[in-house]
Amino acid sequence: MSIGFRRTRLLLAVVENIVAQRGRPVYGSSICQAIKAPAGSVYPALKRLTEAGWLAWEMEPAPTDRPGRKLYTLTPLGQREAIQFLKE
Repeated sequence: MSIGFRRTRLLLAVVENIVAQRGRPVYGSSICQAIKAPAGSVYPALKRLTEAGWLAWEMEPAPTDRPGRKLYTLTPLGQREAIQFLKE
């Protein structure tokens, strides 16, 4: 029951990477590096997953000369749905 997500290679890689974190927060840039995909592809996928309730994020404080960075984690719904999504 994957809430209408198409099973693209990119989305599978993003979800697999987040599940592999085992509840630890992860930066979008870390996901980009791990799956070797451009930010312009990964961040829209993260946004869709967040809007669907699979992910939550919090803003990490940053030094004064840079903007903060988002840390993403799976929600309880996301944990259930991601496992099912990866099994399909």
